[in-house]
Amino acid sequence: MESTIVPKNLEQELWKTKLDEEINKARNSLKTEKMDMSFGELISLYENQELIIDPEFQRLFRWDEDRKTKFIESLLLGIPTPAIFVAELVPVTKLAIFSSI
Repeated sequence: MESTIVPKNLEQELWKTKLDEEINKARNSLKTEKMDMSFGELISLYENQELIIDPEFQRLFRWDEDRKTKFIESLLLGIPTPAIFVAELVPVTKLAIFSSI
């Protein structure tokens, strides 16, 4: 049997095309939804291990103790807080925080 030799650049181009197709497919499946949740609901999700607050993909920047304290104080005083962005993990049984302002 003869073996077919695929030129390296053609192999790379085929790989890139396949990757582009997968990215486009995933991009088209992205869905967003606004959910209004109370702080109590977030705590309940966390206590039930349905909310992950430090997923592996979260940015490295973390708040220092002073900023954390001020944020908790804002919650207790009922001061409006910025949005928290979460991602549903597959299978959809947990939420992971991936960003907040």
